[in-house]
Amino acid sequence: MIKKIRENSSLSALIFIAILLAIVRFTHPPKNILSFDTFGYYIHLPARYIFDDPGLRNFKWVEEINKTYENTPTYYQFSEGIDGQRVIRFYRGMSYVLMPAFWAGDLWARISGAPRDGFSAPYAKAIWIWGLIMNLIGLWFSRKILLRYFDEQSTTLTMMLMFVISNLYFFMGYGSEIPHVHLFTLLTLLIWFTIRWHDRPDIKTALAAGLTAGLIAASRPSEILVLFISLLWGIYDKESALEKLRLILKNWPSVLTMGIGFLFFIIPQLLYWKAVTGQWFFQAYNDPGSQLDLPNPRFLHTLLSFRKGWLIYAPVMTFSLWGLWKSVKEKKAWAWGVTAYFLLNLYLISSFTSLVSYGWRAFVQSYAALMLPMALFAHYLIHTSKIKQYTLVAILVFFGVLNIFQAMKINLGTIDGSRMTRAYYFATLFKKYPSDRDRELLLPERSVTGKESLKNPGKFFNRVVRFFDYEVPNPEYNRWLDSTLSYSGRFSLRLDSTLEFPRGLECRYGDLTNRSYLYIRISARVFPDANVSDLDKSPVLLVTHALRDKQVYKYFARSISDTTLHIRPGQWNYFWADYMTPEGIRPEDGIKSYLWFRGKKGYHIDDLRIEVFEPMKDIEQ
Repeated sequence: MIKKIRENSSLSALIFIAILLAIVRFTHPPKNILSFDTFGYYIHLPARYIFDDPGLRNFKWVEEINKTYENTPTYYQFSEGIDGQRVIRFYRGMSYVLMPAFWAGDLWARISGAPRDGFSAPYAKAIWIWGLIMNLIGLWFSRKILLRYFDEQSTTLTMMLMFVISNLYFFMGYGSEIPHVHLFTLLTLLIWFTIRWHDRPDIKTALAAGLTAGLIAASRPSEILVLFISLLWGIYDKESALEKLRLILKNWPSVLTMGIGFLFFIIPQLLYWKAVTGQWFFQAYNDPGSQLDLPNPRFLHTLLSFRKGWLIYAPVMTFSLWGLWKSVKEKKAWAWGVTAYFLLNLYLISSFTSLVSYGWRAFVQSYAALMLPMALFAHYLIHTSKIKQYTLVAILVFFGVLNIFQAMKINLGTIDGSRMTRAYYFATLFKKYPSDRDRELLLPERSVTGKESLKNPGKFFNRVVRFFDYEVPNPEYNRWLDSTLSYSGRFSLRLDSTLEFPRGLECRYGDLTNRSYLYIRISARVFPDANVSDLDKSPVLLVTHALRDKQVYKYFARSISDTTLHIRPGQWNYFWADYMTPEGIRPEDGIKSYLWFRGKKGYHIDDLRIEVFEPMKDIEQ
């Protein structure tokens, strides 16, 4: 019995990991799996097959679904297309991955009598179960790939390192696996089909590889970098490159089939964009606060920041990088492809202006490739000297305990997904729950809805940067001055349709502060006439936003119709709005804060004030 286990130790490890992940998933089910990003990936399916509205011409059904199931606090999953039509920002590829679960959930809903709306309990449970199945598929093919190049012991150890001691354990067990863990599984399939095609370049294997690569790219276009793995597989010098070229030319029908398979899932995305935006290619991620900034990659921040640094929250992957360095000499068949993919992927991830997630989850899918160099480390560990073995095993045990403890802590909320700092990390390193004093060490909290209010003003330097009391004559607004009504002094400003934007604040962010963020409060005294009839139609708004290269981002407007303000006609009211500057704002970015009058008449303002609240000190990440 023991001999059989030793001979098939990798299979025993697979069974152990599968049982462990299943236990974690069943004991920690998600509260709402079809929410946030998953909502954006999944919405393609009910839009097409239930509501017959893939172009979202009637957005009311989306709002009704969200009202019922609370999928998202804002509709960030959508952009604006032709004539104000909504466009789903999230790519269609992942919806094809989720389609088996969708149809299973639909059948379940029919049988059980649950609402057939795509989001009721049967659909959510089917998506959750399908996630476990996808995880097991990825686990199975990981073992198959490793056994092609390594022995049983090295494969067994590698599987434990990747699935238990890395943060893949958290995302497969506790966290949402969409899209990153599903992409991990797809990458394992692509690598396996790549290996098989180089063994025997037949059309069947080529089609499977092409379809898989296309599905990956259609799910997350930045993952098109995985093609470097297939293209460079087996290439390590001039002669091997020529041999690869001869292989491609000799088997051109197979390669053509691979290309056709790749386009199979790409074309529907292009047709969708053309239908709803009028463009074959649509840049949905055009917000300067969340886009690629290729000239300014942040490698150290990505790898070693305590906020979300990859190697801080998955330190075991350091050994995979060591194996990547070793592979160039020892495993030439796959070394250059995996290395090229990893380096380009690192550059791309480091260039995103905002990826807020535990341990940079964007790396998770790349583990399908990085498990190969990790296996080189596992092989080295098994065959090195006893002293080195004891030392490395002690480190790995610590990493393993830390990883499982951290997975539990993020599930409890102790580790914050985006606000971590070095000080908070070490203050709570061995704590299950943080104290209120510990939480003061976190980065400032940002609202997911964009509505933010200043807390603890005593921790900020406050100063007024613009103040308009309309007492000093000014040709710019003299014609709108009214001496018959004022809150303070002699004059107020009478608003009408000819004065849409009274002067406010317009400057560079660097002119306001050198801190990483600040709050801006714009306020005014507002007097709606007693007989106004449009108070509930947002005739007056307080607006603040940032600009980069003349493009507006993080736009926030508060309406006078906001019932929490308790604005009453026939009297002076205090009207105010707080704004927190966006993540990653630069000194050269612009800031605008102003009042916007959209009505016709019947409103006066006085004492328009714009203040900034600058943190006394920046919190180090």
